[in-house]
Amino acid sequence: MSFPVHDWQFWAVTVVFLAAVLWVGRGLLPGSAARRRRRGRRAMLTLGGKAIDKK
Repeated sequence: MSFPVHDWQFWAVTVVFLAAVLWVGRGLLPGSAARRRRRGRRAMLTLGGKAIDKK
């Protein structure tokens, strides 16, 4: 049995599958943007609207 490479549906499903693999695998790559985005930002502590000095 051979792949139906002359069928447009075969190529459509192949493209969708590869896009799904890339979307799932993007978080596994070291230094990826998805991993950096998860860290968030540090919060600034305030008391009465004024920043508190860290010691």
